[in-house]
Amino acid sequence: MEKYLQYQIEDFAQEQSFINWARDKNKEDIDFWNQWIQDHPTKKDQIEKAKKVVLALQFEEPKNIAQKEDEIWNKIDANNRSSEN
Repeated sequence: MEKYLQYQIEDFAQEQSFINWARDKNKEDIDFWNQWIQDHPTKKDQIEKAKKVVLALQFEEPKNIAQKEDEIWNKIDANNRSSEN
């Protein structure tokens, strides 16, 4: 896509398909970005820097509500058992 030619490091790092490529998560995105990089070697330096940014900013995946609720109840239960001793 031509819009990516105008992108700077921070733009790449915010693009979901680029993030998927950097984290090796989606075959379509991986194939697209590998080909795009091959077709636009002048952007390679920016791509490498943007990939480092993406990998440095890995966040924990949000837990679903049920998992979080179970964790909270387990902590409450553990605290109650500690208080009883």
